[in-house]
Amino acid sequence: MELFHSEFVRSLRDASFDMEQAGVISGEALQHIYDHKLFKLFLPEEVDGTMTELPQALRIFEQASWINGSFGWAVTIGSGGNYFYACFPSSTAADLFKRKDAVIAGSGHPSGTARKVEGGYLLNGSWNYNSGSLYATIFTATCKVDDPVIQLCKRFLLSFFSRIR
Repeated sequence: MELFHSEFVRSLRDASFDMEQAGVISGEALQHIYDHKLFKLFLPEEVDGTMTELPQALRIFEQASWINGSFGWAVTIGSGGNYFYACFPSSTAADLFKRKDAVIAGSGHPSGTARKVEGGYLLNGSWNYNSGSLYATIFTATCKVDDPVIQLCKRFLLSFFSRIR
């Protein structure tokens, strides 16, 4: 199946100025992403993902970006953010990611604080850049936390990510 047929490319490019002015991708572009599971490239089949191998995903990102840079960014950041799937308990992950429109938006910059309260954490802050927030179904927020358990988890993740680079 062809992901980006010529009619779609032409239509998206015709809408480029309006998308840029509005600061969002078009509804047509978003529907194309959902229809072709472009946010689900790295998700398992049990949540209707495609488990696309990285070289193929990179070709998709390149093609999407060739059509329109903002569209390419949306596809890339939307599919990449779903790597958080593995951070959730399996039953929670299934509930969050089985939706056709499931996508995470968030910011990696710790521009907020999280204070432990009964039942969880109270977040306070402002995150200036949060690609996909207008259509996201799940959000992440990076915060400064004084909780030693969170700090331990953070150190583990930093250590893990530094080894896979």
